[in-house]
This record gives sequence, C-alpha cells and structure tokens, in this order.
Amino acid sequence: MDEISQYEIHYTPSAIQDMLDKADYIAYALKSPETALTWYRELRQDIQQDLATFPYKHSVYHVKPWRDQGVRLMVTGKDMVLYTIDAKEKTVAIHMVCTKGKNLSDLTLEQ
Repeated sequence: MDEISQYEIHYTPSAIQDMLDKADYIAYALKSPETALTWYRELRQDIQQDLATFPYKHSVYHVKPWRDQGVRLMVTGKDMVLYTIDAKEKTVAIHMVCTKGKNLSDLTLEQ
C-alpha cells in the first residue's frame, strides 16, 4: 500500500498577521484572552490536520483572481483559509486567513 504524503505547511507574513490581528481583536476588543488563545490554537490545529495530509480536499476558490492563481479555500469554523499547493516541493502555503463573509475581490495574494 502506498504511503500517504505529508505536506509541510508554510505561512506567509500576511497570513500570520491576519491571525494575530484576529486574536488581538478577540483578546482586547472582546476582552477574552482565553478565547483568543483557544481560537488561535484550534485554527492552527485545523490547518495542520486538514492540509498536511489532504491539501487537495478543498476546491479552487471560484472567484477571480484567486481561481486563476490556483488558490484553494478551506472553511473552518467562522474562518476562511486561502492557500496554494506546491506538489513538487510537497508544501502548502497559507496566504490569508479571514472571517467568513469578507469581500476578497480587492485583495492580492502574497507569495
């Protein structure tokens, strides 16, 4: 039986900033640091569990310009994760993390 491939997860600086901004909002604006830490840990765990083994599970995001760049969309909880796959290098690049419902059409992809 073939061994399941493992992909290494990489976060762009903008994806890291997205996560830190939301954690800060939860911790300070909503005054719930424990919830912020739980949210952050669960998001990172969801990304690792889902994308390290099965990155092709989620489809290419259907909206331009994302579709044309092969960007995929993972929805977890109330968040959207935009990512690309490098099959040759066996890596997944997380480009953006945002709350569901955000208009993504004006944003650009950070490499």
